[in-house]
Amino acid sequence: MASIFVQIASYQDYELADTILDAIKKSSKDHQLNFGVYINYIKDDFYTPSLPNIRYTKIKAPEGIGVGYARFEANALYGGEDYYLQIDSHTRFIENWDTMLVDLHREYVSEGYKPIISTRPLNYWYEETKGGVISFDSLDNAVQTLEFPVTEPGNRNNIFTLLKSVPNPEGNKFSKSISAGSCFASGEYAEVLPNKKVQFLGEEQFGAARYYTHGFDLMMLKKHFMWHLYFNKERGFRNFRNHTWKDFPELCAARAIESEEEIVRIIRGKIIGDQEFGTKRTLEEYEDFAGIKFNEPVGAQPPSHEPPVSEPQSAS
Repeated sequence: MASIFVQIASYQDYELADTILDAIKKSSKDHQLNFGVYINYIKDDFYTPSLPNIRYTKIKAPEGIGVGYARFEANALYGGEDYYLQIDSHTRFIENWDTMLVDLHREYVSEGYKPIISTRPLNYWYEETKGGVISFDSLDNAVQTLEFPVTEPGNRNNIFTLLKSVPNPEGNKFSKSISAGSCFASGEYAEVLPNKKVQFLGEEQFGAARYYTHGFDLMMLKKHFMWHLYFNKERGFRNFRNHTWKDFPELCAARAIESEEEIVRIIRGKIIGDQEFGTKRTLEEYEDFAGIKFNEPVGAQPPSHEPPVSEPQSAS
């Protein structure tokens, strides 16, 4: 029986337990699931399942905030499993999701790739007028690929542009980036340590470049296997999780600057290391693959420390 490590980074998220239990319930039971969960909390007032296959690290905020730090700590719980799934703590799954991913991974490996299978998930949401009923995007929605629109600068240093989901060209197997809340790979994924200084903006673009230089191929799903609860400012508590930017605005603004400086340092210096780039491919090879030039200005944009908001694929 093959094993799958499920890495979850969580910040005061009341969806966490349902995410874990749904992953277990919807799995085929043909694979051993082991969870590594990092919980950053303000109030320790939410249920966390106590099962032998779940390992937790818990730190009270504001210590330990930030997605890079969270994923670093969750990754440290990896125990040598065959496969690795990185998700967010507000996720729902299709039936037999594990078998679908393992089969697709094996297919790509048989074609000579070292795949990270990653695409932006579909959307689920809580209906305002139906007493907490959850609605889901249709699984018939086409799987989209990720591109870098060159007209949209991503940060004040012009290091990368923002990501956009676009229709996948017929026959295309590749994505230009990763979607951080949905990455499936071999257990070797754990060897590329998350950068502890990276916050939100740039996590996916910078991460994609790092995994590519460490020898991974960024591959597409063929069909959707999960839904994600996208944050919507208008939903209030129906997001069912807190947001660090709202709870610790000054600290997060400072950390965002540190994160940006870290990304700039590594990209402009082409730094190689356990939290930086790998030696299997060069940064230039990733730029050629993704059609992007990190060090080439793409337009001026004032600094912003507002969190990026993921747009759901359908209106709720």
